[in-house]
Amino acid sequence: MTLCTPARIADARQLFYLTQALYQRSVGYTGTSLYESWSLSMFNTLFTSLPVIFMGVFEKDLSASTLLAVPELYTKGQRNGGFNFKVYLGWMFMASGEAMVVYFCMLGLYGDALFTEDNSIFALGSITYTAVVWVIALKMQYVSLPPLPLSFPSQIYTDSKQQIPRNPLQNPH
Repeated sequence: MTLCTPARIADARQLFYLTQALYQRSVGYTGTSLYESWSLSMFNTLFTSLPVIFMGVFEKDLSASTLLAVPELYTKGQRNGGFNFKVYLGWMFMASGEAMVVYFCMLGLYGDALFTEDNSIFALGSITYTAVVWVIALKMQYVSLPPLPLSFPSQIYTDSKQQIPRNPLQNPH
């Protein structure tokens, strides 16, 4: 499962920009930005450009003999399983829900924050930006992991009971 599919990048961008759209409702659609301009630039660079570049640079291709021997590797791409309208809508729905949760939680926590003496226009944007970055990073980490089998806890329990020899080079006989 690759980390940087177009739907995931679009999901990250929508989560980031929908919080700003929700903020516009609070300020009467004046066009005031929730985030500082450097935050917008850094977000676009760090979360939409660099992951794609790093995946392209560090991705290891399979050998030609492996690709010819296992044609099933192509079936997901041939059937549009990685990026289709249904997948895209799923990621967009998730981002919309996350944006509402993040924005309204940060708006509620803003009054209780320790640094609310800050009278600048970007104080709420700072904590919202931090929360959005954490949500995106944790979601990308979670989604990139393979799913755990249902028997995972029992495997840990049975593996912990196995005796491991102290010196693997020493023959027990």
